[in-house]
Order: sequence, then structure tokens, then C-alpha cells
Amino acid sequence: MTQSFHMLNTKRNNSKKCNFCSTFCFDFQKELNKKNSTNNCLEYIDRVQNYSLNSRPMIKGKVVTIEKAIKECRKIVKSSEDIHLEGFSCDQKTIQNALRFAEQKKCSINHMHGKKINNFFSSFQRYGGSIVSFNELKNRSDFLIFINIHEKSICDLFLRKLEWSNQKMKKSFFFLNKSRIENFFFNNLFLSEKKLVNFLNLTKKSLMSEKRNNKDEPFINLLSKSKYPVIIYNLEEDDQILTNSLLDFIKFTSKKKRVRLFNLFGPDNSAGFVNSCITKTGFPNGINFSDIGAEYEPHNIDVSKMSKYKDLQIYISSFESSPKIKYFKKNVFIGNPNLKDKFFFDVYIPTTTPGIDSEGLVVRSDGIKIIKLKKIIESQYIEASKIFLNLI
Repeated sequence: MTQSFHMLNTKRNNSKKCNFCSTFCFDFQKELNKKNSTNNCLEYIDRVQNYSLNSRPMIKGKVVTIEKAIKECRKIVKSSEDIHLEGFSCDQKTIQNALRFAEQKKCSINHMHGKKINNFFSSFQRYGGSIVSFNELKNRSDFLIFINIHEKSICDLFLRKLEWSNQKMKKSFFFLNKSRIENFFFNNLFLSEKKLVNFLNLTKKSLMSEKRNNKDEPFINLLSKSKYPVIIYNLEEDDQILTNSLLDFIKFTSKKKRVRLFNLFGPDNSAGFVNSCITKTGFPNGINFSDIGAEYEPHNIDVSKMSKYKDLQIYISSFESSPKIKYFKKNVFIGNPNLKDKFFFDVYIPTTTPGIDSEGLVVRSDGIKIIKLKKIIESQYIEASKIFLNLI
């Protein structure tokens, strides 16, 4: 615990998956042209510098014109009995046009982070909870509890936007993680998932009964003294038990200490997808459009299940260039020009990426703010939203 906070800021994890990118990454556009920028997160800059401008539409690995690719896509859609739309790593206009297409063609839909979305809403519908925006967190919170987030993975942009002094952060940050790190700067507890669930249950009981355990005392003392505690939770796909325990903890302790939640919906405009789905259907994810309307089937609409009885998958991914794809009998990809496995698709259509070679809107991960992405370079690609206008 002897390293300076400045040293901590300069030793960020180089992983391309930043927990906070869904909240702040597109603000990096403002950083690109600044001299002596202190921005240490390189994901956005790396994506721009390595963005392919030479990708071409393909039909079964053969380069074709965009007109032929769209025509072939129409032909495949027309000949398919059951269609599934997956991915949705794209801007709001593309999501909305894809939803109209899905409704008209009676398709099922799911986000690439659908398991995380389903896990959260399954628990949230059961236990409820108070969700805060980033501005509320910044201006009102006096105690931040990070779960499944290592301190070295917090991007500098999050800390700068928080605008807290080093002293306040040192006093007010507490990390609960399943894996250990060395040379930590803030308060940390390292517990396995099972022990973390037990820890939350014991803390809940101790907080309510005011009986203290020496081992748990630092955390309980900070929590009990705080006036506006907020949990920042990085939900993982297989964390249903932990998510249930966490929201149960929030619900139970609210009788004595109201704890809020800042939800990191995840990257790839997950929050924008949820927002659009709820607006159109009343459901957040895992939706099947049928003759009787939109049906909510979060546990049935999974690519592993869909691939067994649906013949066509249309995968949409503008932001993510390396998505994990489960192939169907027929597959169409619409999105990122940097996709490596483009030869495996019946039709591959490279499109613009909002924030790089086109404008677009995304929703910040707290679901509160719309972020406008600016176009910074030119390309010959078509916008993904226009593809679906041609397919409807």
C-alpha cells in the first residue's frame, strides 16, 4: 500500500475490455486531437489507427459489389423459415431498424451480452433496487463499493470525471473481488464467489443487528457511517447467484441503510439495446416476435438453442470486431470491416462504425444519457441502418 496514487494511475491494466468503456469510451474522441493527453486507455485510439478501409462485401468468401450482397441477403431472408438476429453491437438507428425488421419478419432477437442482461433483470425484477446515474454517484456518494472490478482496471477518464480528491478516493473506495492483485492502493477484500456471497449475507445480518465481526469491521464501519453508499457491479455471465445475493443485500439493508446501484450494462451499447427493446415491447432482451406480438423468452432465446431449429442468423456488430459467433445453417454478418472470419458467412457486408467513419447515437451504460458519436474519417462503407431498410 506504499505506491503513490499517481503511480497507480499510470499502471492500468492493458486489457482491451475496460469495465467503464460503456460509460466513457466515446468521450475519447475529444482526447484524440489534444496535445499531451493524459488518457491512458488506448482501446479507442487503437481501433481508429487499425481501422480497415479496404474491406469488401462477400458472398461465401467471394468479393462482390454491395448491390449484389444486399440482393443475395434479400434472397436468403425470403427463403428462410425462421430467422434469429444476434449481436446488436451498434448505434440506436441500426437497433431500431433491425427491430422493425424483426417484428415484420417474426424473428427472435438477442444481444451479444444477452446472458448478462438476462441475469441482471431476472434478479432486479425479483428484488428491485435503486439505480443511480453517474452524476448522482459523482455528486452525492461518499462510499463506492466496487464488485468484480480490480482497482488497476479503472480507467483514468472515470477518475477524472469523478473529480474526487485522492484523499477522498482513498477513504471512500472499497473493492470486493474474487481474484487477488498485488500492491493494491485502496481497501480490498479478496474472496471466492461462494465466500463473497457469504460475506454479503453476514454483512447484512451484522449491519442489521449491529454485532460486529473483527474481520468484517472495516467494511461495515465504512458502510454504516456513509450517507450515500453506491455499489458499482461488473456483472459477469455466470454470476446469477452473486447477482441475486447482491440485490437481496441491497433490498434487505435498505431498511436501515439505503444502498444504491450503479449498473455497468456492459460494452457494445447494451444499454441502448435494452432501452430500445423496452420502448418497443416492454421487455429488455430475449424477445421473440410472433403473430400474437412480442413474447419475452429470455431463457429460451439463446444461440445454442436457436441454432438447432432456426435456419438463418443475421449477426450485427459494428463496434466489436471479434465477436463470439455460434454459426447457424445460414449466416449473414453486417458490421465491422475488421472482422477476421468474414469468409465463413453466406453474406458478409462491411458497414461504417459510428464514432469512426459515421455519426451515430449510443446510450451511456447508466441508461441516462444519449452520447452522440462523431465521424472522424472518411470511408466507402454503407451505414448498417440502411441495410435493414433495404431488407424490410
